[in-house]
Amino acid sequence: MEPSPEGAHAREGAGHASPHSVTVAPSSVEVRLGATALVRGLRATGRWLQRIPRGRAWIPALAWFGLISALSSLPAAPGGTLGFASLVLNLGHAPLFGVLALLLALSLPRERGWPVLGRREVVLLLFATLLLGTLDELHQHLWSIARDPSLFDVATDVTGAACVLWIASYVRGAASDGGLSLRLGAGLLLCVLAAALATWDATLFFVLALLPTLLLAWCAASLFRSRGSKRPWSAVQCALGWQSLWVLPALAGHVVLVVVRHGFNLLEIPFALVFGWWVLLGGASVQAVFEETAKDLTGHRRDTLLDNAHVYLAFTAVQALALGLLLAPRLRAHRARGTGAGALVRDPVLLLAGLAVLANAALGIAWPWWGS
Repeated sequence: MEPSPEGAHAREGAGHASPHSVTVAPSSVEVRLGATALVRGLRATGRWLQRIPRGRAWIPALAWFGLISALSSLPAAPGGTLGFASLVLNLGHAPLFGVLALLLALSLPRERGWPVLGRREVVLLLFATLLLGTLDELHQHLWSIARDPSLFDVATDVTGAACVLWIASYVRGAASDGGLSLRLGAGLLLCVLAAALATWDATLFFVLALLPTLLLAWCAASLFRSRGSKRPWSAVQCALGWQSLWVLPALAGHVVLVVVRHGFNLLEIPFALVFGWWVLLGGASVQAVFEETAKDLTGHRRDTLLDNAHVYLAFTAVQALALGLLLAPRLRAHRARGTGAGALVRDPVLLLAGLAVLANAALGIAWPWWGS
């Protein structure tokens, strides 16, 4: 049952919710206290859109796509746009196609006035957005002046549509701003990331480099949860997390060194954090082997790490897994007993291994890993 903004949801009548719909039925007290102006405003906008008959919903959707095509037909600025201005222009794809997906949703079957946004309906809307976004890029390629098509622009289109539909499904039955704020923040972050991929080539490399960093964070977090797990790989995961935690002091030193050299550079610091964790996990030992073999293995000679990151990751994975397999039995025993982090530090074998990882990482801080 969907609450009204005023809390009088009892007057809305009873009904059976669709298995695909996203509906929350908070109490009237929760609605009065929690439904703030943002939720009420978005829900009021949704109810205003509901005035468009389902059979005629294609008309505003077609008109909106015509507006998008008209904007795509505008010539690009002479010499193109660079930097932040280009990011903003690419980010504009997200709200434009987000609104388009919302208008397309008005053609779906409705429940209590709201379009049903189940899994199948959302997939259908995202597929339609993908097709229209591709058509818009093809239009730019064939008829627009000084504009180039980009698959990353299409990715931004679909990301914007997904975020708007995610928010719309929540607003339908939201009682407060709590979940809405999370969705708005996460949606904005995803849209900015997609726009950055369309703006800077280095962003794609940054995202790919983020994956092993997230893996290390996941392994490190495993040390603080699921004690006593029977999964066969759980102890190895914890062993990788144990090594990752010991790298953090060296990573902090590396970031400080970057700040000293480049100041508070908004580009250098994120790259140092994302690359630094797994680069320093390999440390001086991997760096020595890497410098001797990477260029001969791949033939890339321009930049040591940037052109051969997959080789460095492979060497680091072999080293970390080898040590992890040695430490896994002791960590498995500790987890079986349910001991805390303090007991791990007091274990002489684990402590010695951690200090060795830290020393190896510290020795690797000075390595010119952007290239040599």
